[in-house]
Amino acid sequence: MRCLLSLAAVACIVGCGRAPVEKQEQAMQDLLFLHFDNLNNESEIEKFDAKRSSPAKDVVPPLGLTFSTYMWHPQGVILSNVRCAACEARHPVLVYRSEPLACTVCGSPDRDKASGKMTAPLVRGQLQRPDLEAAFGKNNVKAMFERVSAEKGDLVAAVRYVRREWVFDDRASVVINPKALETTPADSLQKPDSYFSGGFHRLDAAYVATTLFMYDGDLNQIDRDTVARYLASENGVLPEAKTWRVGPAVAVEEPIRPWNAPRLGARSF
Repeated sequence: MRCLLSLAAVACIVGCGRAPVEKQEQAMQDLLFLHFDNLNNESEIEKFDAKRSSPAKDVVPPLGLTFSTYMWHPQGVILSNVRCAACEARHPVLVYRSEPLACTVCGSPDRDKASGKMTAPLVRGQLQRPDLEAAFGKNNVKAMFERVSAEKGDLVAAVRYVRREWVFDDRASVVINPKALETTPADSLQKPDSYFSGGFHRLDAAYVATTLFMYDGDLNQIDRDTVARYLASENGVLPEAKTWRVGPAVAVEEPIRPWNAPRLGARSF
């Protein structure tokens, strides 16, 4: 559906003259959805192909495979260094999409029994970017999609996303619900409180990535050097277009370093 909408938008721009910036932005976001869907699908295909050729066909995903997953949304905001007031756990990175977020360490906040809504969330819902910047600091709030320029009719946007890298851990085990112990065969248990799965892929590293895309009826990525110069500028000034190189490019990535914090939120990166 997204692909059909994008093709319709492109046809309108080509056949009816250039569309307003807002229409171009929507068409660009549709193509970005497709771009990140394709990246995640390629990881799934890689896992499938590796499993098919692996001698250990009972392991899913197969041994030796390292793959990445990508998280992006046009209305998403990346929050850094969010601290829980209740337990003081620090969340290195959270992805906020207007829905309230709870602390994954202490479970704060409580929920109202009648409505089921959070009564004191880690991050309140329906906050706009100025509200988030006031609460967490401007440097800790980054939009996943941010229009940078629309000069000469070509739309340029800064795109930020979270890339997670997964590696196989043959010693991995998972804690299971006590109720499942009643139906789990005893010989499948490594310990009384955990189920040995024979290993599985675990999160090894996570990155906040930034890149630039240009939309001129098609989606084009701008080179890493230009992105680095854009990020190094004081007010996010885009370098001159004549210095860009357009085509498949590598994003500028900043590793998320959870080991710098004494207490961290599980699944917070």
